[in-house]
Amino acid sequence: MTTLSSEHLAITSSVYETMTSIVKTLVDIGSDRDDETPGHLSRISAYSRLIAEGLPDSDRPTKHKTDILSLFASVHDIGKIKIPDSILFKPGILTPEETEIMQKHVIFGSYIIDSISQNFSFGSEPAIVILRNIVLYHHESMDGTGYPARLKGSRIPIESRIVSVADIFDALTSNRPYRDAWPIKDALRYLQEYSGTKVDKQCVLSISRSVPELENIRRMFPS
Repeated sequence: MTTLSSEHLAITSSVYETMTSIVKTLVDIGSDRDDETPGHLSRISAYSRLIAEGLPDSDRPTKHKTDILSLFASVHDIGKIKIPDSILFKPGILTPEETEIMQKHVIFGSYIIDSISQNFSFGSEPAIVILRNIVLYHHESMDGTGYPARLKGSRIPIESRIVSVADIFDALTSNRPYRDAWPIKDALRYLQEYSGTKVDKQCVLSISRSVPELENIRRMFPS
């Protein structure tokens, strides 16, 4: 696991432009492979920015890092392109064996990011580290019961914790074949219930203070 301090986040405009183009391509690929809508991907980015900007000074990423993680949040599930259709699109509950395969999407995603890093000679470019952290660790839990590395608490990169809360919130407030979308307040209550155990407490506090903004994001980017 690699984390970055704010003073190490400066990247050249050419690298940023290249990575922006790469992310847009990954979004197109992921959208074709999965049933995620452009609205979902835009909401994840917007929620991630909202959460980051509302964190206390000690945790709040710089504006530059917030811009980067907001851009990259939309490809957090890119590894799902390697998951078999029979599992990815299964309408019912997954078996334990299928769940194990589904959870490998974070590993597959990290392989994709590593390949991009190698092919474009990004090396230890700070932005690629953030992208890899988001893709690989957004299913980690604060109590160490998540996957794939069972990271705990502050060992989970802040960008991963932010995207995790954004992803859960959007999943709860979106329609699914097996249930209707939850109201915003019910989704926030769920996050608050698991605050500090499954999800980052400060991230939950940040998103919980932003109900009008959440409503506006949903109007801007409908499913």
